[in-house]
Amino acid sequence: MAYWKMLTFNRLPDLVDYLNGALVGSVNLDDGADVDGETIIIDIGSGNVTCTFAPAKGTNWTLKEIVDEINGTAGLVGVASINIKNIGHTSHEKDRRLQIDFEPAAVISSTGTANAKLGFSIAADTPQLVTPSSMVRNFIEKDGVYTVLVYV
Repeated sequence: MAYWKMLTFNRLPDLVDYLNGALVGSVNLDDGADVDGETIIIDIGSGNVTCTFAPAKGTNWTLKEIVDEINGTAGLVGVASINIKNIGHTSHEKDRRLQIDFEPAAVISSTGTANAKLGFSIAADTPQLVTPSSMVRNFIEKDGVYTVLVYV
């Protein structure tokens, strides 16, 4: 059953990415993340596939290593990438986040143990939005917060 859902984003690029169908983590991974032995679970239409970040490194995994590990997991080839946005006044100030994108759609399970560190929900599964732009209503920007009503 379809319904209207209000979505709020702190950055306009995050809203645009979401409306374009990408799942982008909410954590800047410029310094990587300590995900040794933890998991991310993604369903790209054939059931949940678990990626375990192993072997343990004893130090933060770089975002490139995280992307490579996900894309190196059987059943998840090519679903992960790096989402980079300028955040400052110089080209050196970047925000780097994990992006999951798959046609026709991907769902990140809330049970992945690395979810919080990678910027994905541990409270509810995170589905990729596949909505025609005609189903987007009431875009509002107030005090740097972007809100949109979408039919999902």
